[in-house]
Amino acid sequence: MRRNASTAGFTLAEMLVVLTLIALLASISLPLFNRSRPVKSEAQLIAAMLKSARLHAISSNVEATFEANMQKKTIVASGANEQLELSANTKLTMTTAREEVEFDRGIIRFFPDGTSTGGKLTLVDEHGGIAIQVHWLTGRIQLDATRPE
Repeated sequence: MRRNASTAGFTLAEMLVVLTLIALLASISLPLFNRSRPVKSEAQLIAAMLKSARLHAISSNVEATFEANMQKKTIVASGANEQLELSANTKLTMTTAREEVEFDRGIIRFFPDGTSTGGKLTLVDEHGGIAIQVHWLTGRIQLDATRPE
């Protein structure tokens, strides 16, 4: 049995039109989601930087650091080429080992065996907040939603 070419499926032109519409809708809607929850994306970037610092310590067999400056709202991690600057409306707090705290900055250290000094970073804006926990024994990084203050 032969199929008629016109009823066999979609044409390439029809598929391109559908893909173009999907791309257009995505480009319009994604910035709306990012504007409503910037603290979540910042927390995910910080968690990635923490994981990168831990991996750097393990793979290089050296101590690696993750530093947060609360006044400037900047984050720097060993092995990363850039620093992260948080948005102006994000409030950053950090709890870490007493020896790792200076006036306006805190440090979390990762050791070659994967352990760390541990700590907690909290990011809050008008929409809510995210807590980023770093377990001292395992170096595990965990994100938890928090309530706005």
